Amino acid sequence: PQMMASYGAKDFKSMHKIINMGTKVSFLLMLMISVPAIVEVDFLLKLWLQNPPEHASHLVVLVLIGINISSFTYFLYQGVHATGQLKKQQTWMSVLYLVNILIVYIVFKLGANFDMALYVNMFISAVQCVLNVVYAKKTFNYPARTFISSILVPCAFCVTIVVAVMFGFVNYFESTIARFLASVALSETVIMLSGYFIVLNQSEREKIRAVVQKVLHRKSSQI
Repeated sequence: PQMMASYGAKDFKSMHKIINMGTKVSFLLMLMISVPAIVEVDFLLKLWLQNPPEHASHLVVLVLIGINISSFTYFLYQGVHATGQLKKQQTWMSVLYLVNILIVYIVFKLGANFDMALYVNMFISAVQCVLNVVYAKKTFNYPARTFISSILVPCAFCVTIVVAVMFGFVNYFESTIARFLASVALSETVIMLSGYFIVLNQSEREKIRAVVQKVLHRKSSQI
């Protein structure tokens, strides 16, 4: 609603800020869910299924990575929707879905393993992200350079730090319930700290602090 209101008022600067912050926050929230599941995938599958199928952990990891890629430009996608100029974007999106099916069919006919379907899907999702950036530029003048420098690069740096810390941690300790709980606590802490200081800019950090202070004030007044 805020994006649509900003576009209706032709306030593209506010619209861009909403998209930037929405993209960063949703990225960090997705990371907080997926990282613990990825680094402790074997423990979780054994806890859930007792005897998980072969390659199940590999499949889960690829699916989670694919979900993170496909949702990365969700706010840009919704920004294009706010303009009402959907025809070309939706046409290309539909074409890419069909291309995805076609490529998967071809690689399977050539004898590829099942995980190639997920690799193809991740590639197509990345292309769709690029498409969202292109149509954001065309429809509401969203600068691609801003997306790369203010969102993509900081998020990639954040992921690099989180992955290095978490895989270093889990490789050092044996898989137990204690390690699982510690992994969850450590991953959430590293993601929040790196997200706050690396991904978010100064004005976004101020907004986050204001929201947190408002929530804490409300909770304290209820006690």
